[in-house]
Amino acid sequence: MINESSNVELYNNQNNSFFDLIKKTKITIARHTSLNDELLFKKRPVIIYDVAGYPSAYFNYGKNIIVSNYNELEIRFNLWKEDPRKFNENIISDISRYFPLSMSKKSL
Repeated sequence: MINESSNVELYNNQNNSFFDLIKKTKITIARHTSLNDELLFKKRPVIIYDVAGYPSAYFNYGKNIIVSNYNELEIRFNLWKEDPRKFNENIISDISRYFPLSMSKKSL
């Protein structure tokens, strides 16, 4: 099981808000949710797993954020492990057309 893996820590404190989680996370891998959009707005590293064309069929997040299979996920995750700063810079580049830098201190 995933919670028995030595290299994965699951966050189970349900008393914290999404905003508290955003401050503590190093990378998020998830299906599309509004939390992912908040993470991107706050310039946090995110990998969104595209399921049956969602969300990519409706919204272009860019080439650095969306993965559609396990192999792509593994490649993207390894890029993050190699250089988290560069990985995040690529994400910021992709999302800058939706979330201008001048808005970065605001919340959604």
